[in-house]
Order: sequence, then structure tokens, then C-alpha cells
Amino acid sequence: ADDKLRFFSTYSHDLKTPLSLLTMPLESLVVNDNRLPPSLRLQLEKIKIAIYNVLRTVGHSLDAAKLMTRNRRSILLPYDFSAFVLQVAEVYAIIFESYGMKLTTEIQNAVVAEIDPIQMEKVINNLLSNSIKHNLPGGTTHISLRAMVGKAELKISDDGLGAAPTLRQPLSRTNPWVLSSHGYGLGIVRELLRSNRAQLKIETRKGVGTSV
Repeated sequence: ADDKLRFFSTYSHDLKTPLSLLTMPLESLVVNDNRLPPSLRLQLEKIKIAIYNVLRTVGHSLDAAKLMTRNRRSILLPYDFSAFVLQVAEVYAIIFESYGMKLTTEIQNAVVAEIDPIQMEKVINNLLSNSIKHNLPGGTTHISLRAMVGKAELKISDDGLGAAPTLRQPLSRTNPWVLSSHGYGLGIVRELLRSNRAQLKIETRKGVGTSV
């Protein structure tokens, strides 16, 4: 299993590196070059989105491969979860603004949680990306964090389209890839949270929004 994971990691790196290098000049053209005709700008935007989708899929696949390796255990350490979430939110606030959306926070101070920071960052990134994807310009996403008895509750809520995300089939050794627009990403999120002794709960209403 370790040899297969090592091969897949190398393959993922070889695929992601040239694609990542493409996104930088492409992003600069789309955002900064006002001389581009609208039709060409639209085509470049479509190419950019396609590259990002490939990068995201490769990243999810690598995460799934790691989760299927039974001898890989998360190392959970006590973290200032409040500062951790605020740091991620500060970065995403700029991204939300670029899409004409708003990201607000209500973070209780000094909430400590035992987490794998790399995995938890992927969880929050995935959920915030989904929030952008299922909202409209002018929409708002709100992040709240509070301490409870023996645990912490992190909630990401938006007033978006209220898509109906499902986890579909669970990840397993015989079915590690869940190829659906919602279930694949959320399946990875759920397994990453399980590795951090956490649970994923979703509430969604069409036309009202989603809370995770």
C-alpha cells in the first residue's frame, strides 16, 4: 500500500506542477489585462476553471489514497483553534470579495482543539470553496466557532442556492473514489474529520442556504 501511495503521490506532483505554473500567467491575463476582448476573456476564464477543477480532483484523489492506507494515522496535537480558523478566514475573505461575496466571522477566543492542522485546513478550504460555488454575487457566508463541553463546534453557513449535497457512497477499500460533484468532496471531508475525531453535519434548504 505504501509503494502504491508513493507512486500516486509522485504522479500527482508531476501532474499538478505544470498545471499550477499555467494558472499564474492565466490568472494575470484574466484579471489584469483590460485589453482583452470580452470573447477571449470568457474563453480564458473557462480554461482557468477547467485547470482548477483538474487540480482539485487530483488533490482529492491523493487525499482519498492516503485515507485508504490503513497504517497512516493522523497525529493530533493541541492547537489554538480560534487563531487557526481566523487565519484561514482572513485569506478567504479576499477570495470572497473578488467574487462579489462577503465572509463574516464570529470566533470565540481561546478555543483549543486537538487536530491535524494540514487535514483541518483542507476541510475548511473545501467547505469555503463549496460555499462560493453554491452562492451568488452579493451572498454572505458566516463562520462561527464556539467551545462546548468536551468539544468545539465549527459552523460554516451561507445564504446561497441551498444545493442538496449528499455523501453518496462511503469511502472504502473497494470503493475509494466517489465521483460526483458534491459527494466526492464531502466524502473526503467526512473522512478527514473522522481522522480528527470529528463529525460532519449538513443542513440545507433550497433557496435559503446551507450550514455545515
